[in-house]
Amino acid sequence: IANHCHEVEATHTVTIDTVPDHYELTASSDSICRGDIVELSTDFPFSANNLLLSATSATTGHPEEIYMASDKESFNPDETTNYTLIPRTEKGCIGEKKELTIHVFEPTEGTTKDTMVCIGERAFLRVNDGAADNRYVWSTSPEFTDTIAIGNRQEVFPEETTTYYVKATNGTCEKQLEQTIHVAPQPNIIVNQEEAQIITLEGEGGTAPYLFDLGSGFEQTNTITPVVPGWTYTAKVKD
Repeated sequence: IANHCHEVEATHTVTIDTVPDHYELTASSDSICRGDIVELSTDFPFSANNLLLSATSATTGHPEEIYMASDKESFNPDETTNYTLIPRTEKGCIGEKKELTIHVFEPTEGTTKDTMVCIGERAFLRVNDGAADNRYVWSTSPEFTDTIAIGNRQEVFPEETTTYYVKATNGTCEKQLEQTIHVAPQPNIIVNQEEAQIITLEGEGGTAPYLFDLGSGFEQTNTITPVVPGWTYTAKVKD
């Protein structure tokens, strides 16, 4: 008796996942100032939880891992950090690792202080608490269309109230500040003698109240009495 087996045909489909053999991990800048934002991006095909990014700080050496929420993401590292991207395809195949380092530099520090001088007097431009090796560029334009001086401490003789602008740079980070020199006009003395024994002094052209020096220092007294005939009096005024 012959046995006859039915032929059985089976089909098995093998899906081959393709891993991109070339992709990039790029940054908007490889050097930033502390507090600035850097954007990392990749052209590896994005899907949920497929872009594992490991961030390792230069100080701790301890990596922190996150999944990128898209093919572009912004970061704010406090110190120099190495980023390693480990991508996966939708089928779970791992792509080649990509690395880059973002160098984080200390921002430029410093402050300025507005001052007041009388017209004709000198004033000093200076960035306080600024590093000695920083580069300082001064201008009277906030767009720095002109350069009036280079260096931290500068001497100027403004004829009117003027705002000066300075860029302080440490080679990577830059800070822009401004300093206003207020220029006050020189006061003058008006001499009035309505009575023979009394001379009255008044100030003008400056900013009241005025102080007068009749030979013994500045004070509010503005009268000379009694007046000595033929005597020459010298008076000074300041506001």
